[in-house]
Amino acid sequence: MTMRTTINVNDFLVREKTKNLLIKNDIFDIETLLSKSEEDLKKLGGFGPTAISDIKTYLVTLKLKLKPKPPKAKDADFQLKQAMVDKFLKDEKKINEFGNNMRVAANLLKKYPDRDFWSRFTIPFKLNTLLFFYGEQGKEMIGKAYYSRKDESIKIERVELSTEKVGMDIVSKPKSIRDFLND
Repeated sequence: MTMRTTINVNDFLVREKTKNLLIKNDIFDIETLLSKSEEDLKKLGGFGPTAISDIKTYLVTLKLKLKPKPPKAKDADFQLKQAMVDKFLKDEKKINEFGNNMRVAANLLKKYPDRDFWSRFTIPFKLNTLLFFYGEQGKEMIGKAYYSRKDESIKIERVELSTEKVGMDIVSKPKSIRDFLND
């Protein structure tokens, strides 16, 4: 049976200021310190680069490390955005502007958030960039497909304006005394 020895903060071989910071932030032993990440220490009051370097150097002598950084949360829509890039772009264009097209895909998802729409929506040709959907033709394609599917009662019709006059002419007021006298 292995017995684990607890090292008290007063026994740490670090600067006095660093010890005081640890005590001030309720870190009294090595176990508590090892449960913290570098980011956790930075969030605590007073821990600057010198104090953190001091602690990390001391832990290296003990062959220990601070708690590792938590992994970044994965983008929930990453796969959908990647599928959009794969679906709409020419093969040779996918690699060159991948990051930009992923940002455009994210913006399109914000504007048209229905995930099922994007799995069903197709166009008859491949694109060089998803920026096509920001243009007039692209907006029209998406808008018709998205809103006609959302609500069948919404129908966009083109209205022809009549050339014959309706109502009376508006007579403008004279702008100056000269205009008034000339009329």
